[in-house]
Amino acid sequence: MFKKLTILSLLMLLTTPLYAANVGDKAPNIFGRTFDGELFRLSAVAGPKLVNFFWVKCQPCFQELPELKKLEQKYPNVTFIAVHVNIEGEEAEAVQAFIAKVRAAPEKIVLSSKRVQENFDFSGLPHTVVIGADGIIKGRFEGYDGKKSIAKLEKSIKNL
Repeated sequence: MFKKLTILSLLMLLTTPLYAANVGDKAPNIFGRTFDGELFRLSAVAGPKLVNFFWVKCQPCFQELPELKKLEQKYPNVTFIAVHVNIEGEEAEAVQAFIAKVRAAPEKIVLSSKRVQENFDFSGLPHTVVIGADGIIKGRFEGYDGKKSIAKLEKSIKNL
């Protein structure tokens, strides 16, 4: 009986996600590098944060990044972070070229791995998470639908 419980407990542990990424949960940490090669850790960023996940081949991501830059300017007390989800092994140069084509983007650009997609438990891009100063996820938003999407993000930012 004890052996069956141990195996069942181990199976539950192995199939349970290591991180939760739902509204009300503590945000998983993100590790990555900036264009300057500096190590980035989300847990080291104090205060409220908006984390946007994008990919270089995502047209809605291309359209949303300039809108996020406008919000970044409007809400200077919130740190805006754009995290590239490296889906097909893109090099830093490809991400830099993508950002150069965008009219404007948040100041903090982080190069990361596909692992962030697993940790934050999302399938579509762009995906944005609003995190309070306490590290708790206050909002999750998937996709980009123009002004409607930005209005939802702004409402979540105002509630921080």
